[in-house]
Amino acid sequence: MKQVVVMQAVSGAGKSTLAKRMVEQARAADMNATIVSADYYFYALGRPADILGDESTWGEYKYDPKTIGDAHDKCFVDFLGYIRDWPDGVVIVDNTNQVIADCAPYIRAASAFGWDASILRISIDPEVAAARGTKGLKPKDVEQMWINIVSQPYPRWWKIKTVPAQGV
Repeated sequence: MKQVVVMQAVSGAGKSTLAKRMVEQARAADMNATIVSADYYFYALGRPADILGDESTWGEYKYDPKTIGDAHDKCFVDFLGYIRDWPDGVVIVDNTNQVIADCAPYIRAASAFGWDASILRISIDPEVAAARGTKGLKPKDVEQMWINIVSQPYPRWWKIKTVPAQGV
């Protein structure tokens, strides 16, 4: 199995928690599995050696909006390394991926390297997501993120599955 899952959800929807659970399940089935995320760029130690480990061991998290482009570039380079070098497995892209332009490079690269790609969209009430989120967003900002996600015409051949957020 060569599977890429592009997570798509607002901040606070539980993308990272679900991604970790998916990796645990894949590894329990003796599969290669990992997560790539732009967020890893903002940890003092960079991409964690153990993505399932305790985040408190990754060093301080310092988000800098001026370097968000660099963070996404690094995430994509990490992603390319896995789909190029692994013979099979599951690679999960754990970013918000609000617009088609965020998802398209991952979907296109996965296809080019012979991986099956899909988008896993998590739906959640904006007020709940804002309360759970770690980025201090207001419910109206989270609601706008959701509108951005669902209001675009995605290519009809993309596989998109919507699931409710866990624990709400």
